[in-house]
Amino acid sequence: MPRTVPVPVALATPESFAPYGHVLDPATAMPGYVGPGYSTTRFPLRLGGAPDLTLLRHPFDRIACRAMERHTQVTELRAPLEPRASIVFVAAPGTAPTPEDVRGFLVDGATAILIARECWHSPSYPLDPRGASFVLLSDAETEAELETAGQGATSRYSHVADWGGEVEFVPDLSGLGRSHDRLRPT
Repeated sequence: MPRTVPVPVALATPESFAPYGHVLDPATAMPGYVGPGYSTTRFPLRLGGAPDLTLLRHPFDRIACRAMERHTQVTELRAPLEPRASIVFVAAPGTAPTPEDVRGFLVDGATAILIARECWHSPSYPLDPRGASFVLLSDAETEAELETAGQGATSRYSHVADWGGEVEFVPDLSGLGRSHDRLRPT
């Protein structure tokens, strides 16, 4: 039976998520360029190879993170296709994180996250029983390697921290405040 580690969850904002990447929030993004009828805000997307644009689907399930991954060559963009909140666990770049290094974030479904290169991260865990769909932007080499992980493939583009079934991270939503009471388990 794994040891359950509650991880405090904070709302993912450009400031709170900054050590782990970027939050792409149309409500707070400051345009770097304003043209006739449009504006742009640029973010530091990094790809180590051919771009890979994927429709990613995460089903609704119990939130229990038992492994995290990081990518050496790419930043990873997750942009929701539906306004459905999700939880993501992250840890700063570096060697495999300890349970004390892990942080949790609520991604509200109206914003996207760009996970920094080398940043440890979990899948997104939807809070909606319908699950959630995302546009995932990565590179083909990293995604191909992940799809063969566990089949004896070497790990050039990604690393996995797996606590061998000894630890699982679960969200502690108590710090989110009353406006998020509906997210807490009953």
